[in-house]
Amino acid sequence: MTITIEDHGAAFDPREVPPPPVPSRIDEAVIGGLGVHLMRHFAQDLAYQRLDGVNRLILRFDLAKADGLC
Repeated sequence: MTITIEDHGAAFDPREVPPPPVPSRIDEAVIGGLGVHLMRHFAQDLAYQRLDGVNRLILRFDLAKADGLC
């Protein structure tokens, strides 16, 4: 399955976002900030383009690998 998301917002390349820090204790964990990490983890391919003021994010998922996740 391929999902393409486009918007006219500020340029944002999710491939450049550093991985989130791994807390050493549960009370150090913060809520939120894992969206890009989860996309990169579950998608088999993630591509980004910025063309004519448009962000285009293309996510590819191998549904056979997702069997049993739902």
